[in-house]
Amino acid sequence: MDSEPELSERLRWTLAWQSQHLAPELERPDAERRLRSFWRETRRMDDVIELVRPHGASTAIDVGGGMTTPLRWIPGRNLCVDPLAEHYARLTSLPLEGVDYLAGGGESLPVERETIDLVICTNCIDHTDDPAAIVAEVRRVLRPGGWFWFTCEEHEIGAKRNAGHPHALNRADIRGLLNGLDVVLDWEEPWRGVLRYLVGSEPAPTFELGFLARKPEVANDE
Repeated sequence: MDSEPELSERLRWTLAWQSQHLAPELERPDAERRLRSFWRETRRMDDVIELVRPHGASTAIDVGGGMTTPLRWIPGRNLCVDPLAEHYARLTSLPLEGVDYLAGGGESLPVERETIDLVICTNCIDHTDDPAAIVAEVRRVLRPGGWFWFTCEEHEIGAKRNAGHPHALNRADIRGLLNGLDVVLDWEEPWRGVLRYLVGSEPAPTFELGFLARKPEVANDE
């Protein structure tokens, strides 16, 4: 049997943090209820669903959704693409019926051009190797009129972070990633990532910017 490929420093940091801090919280008896509240209160899930109106024939992809993907509450054919998918499957027992997992990065999504109704990328893009490449893939796979649910924590350029966060994106950087998409809904609030929410910690002194954007209803000749 071949051994698993060696993880990059970025992915090793992420897996260690998820294993030590988040996975134990997700095994608590009321984890599913609290996690759903997190998505509704901090990531505007109810507003997103009302605008996107997903249904049984809809298609959605969560880029880097890990163990906490909101796809579990969204109807349709759903795929979570995460480079640590196989590792996360061993860390949590949360119900994920209706969500297919695939190990991979968002820089190369395994779907055809203009076939997806909703792409989710929340608290993920600053963890990746190439944020611009992620958004290029989002544009490629979204059908005309498709939706992009996107959030990112704001930092000043050059802010010192850690191995799991190779990018510090400021407000202009974050908004610039949405160029060419029509922003329908946007919000900001003090950063409360999922762990802070689940354990009841105070928000961090930084802010999270959130968006629901739509690909224009025009033919894409790229």
